[in-house]
Amino acid sequence: MPEMIGWPQVGYFSLAAGLSL
Repeated sequence: MPEMIGWPQVGYFSLAAGLSL
């Protein structure tokens, strides 16, 4: 399940960047 663990990390990072903008 490493892929599932890596997916949220990228999603959260993207969300943080979107919220920052």
